[in-house]
Amino acid sequence: MASPVSLALPLTPVDRVNTLYAREWALVHSATAVVPAGQSFTAIARDKDEEMILFMLSVGALRGQYPVPSSYWSRPVADGDRARYVVSYECVEPPGAPRLVRRFPEGCVWERPDPAR
Repeated sequence: MASPVSLALPLTPVDRVNTLYAREWALVHSATAVVPAGQSFTAIARDKDEEMILFMLSVGALRGQYPVPSSYWSRPVADGDRARYVVSYECVEPPGAPRLVRRFPEGCVWERPDPAR
């Protein structure tokens, strides 16, 4: 009798937990290649619960960067607007005239203008 469980290797650490988390993890993993070390970043999504999960996943993956939340469990956090890079699920465009750095199947990474200029 065939097993109902896939024996294939998962693509992300959360494939078998939740497909949404797997898509968000894939975006965060891709973002590690484009958010420079030492830079601040935030995470955004249309749904604020998804945004929180995306941010928490990004904190674990983007270890050489400075995390700044845009929201915390559906409550806005003002400092998120100051983050230089934005990891955006489904390519939600953040405010502040950002530049699209790279588009991935799950979302985008945006760069905001340097506030020092």
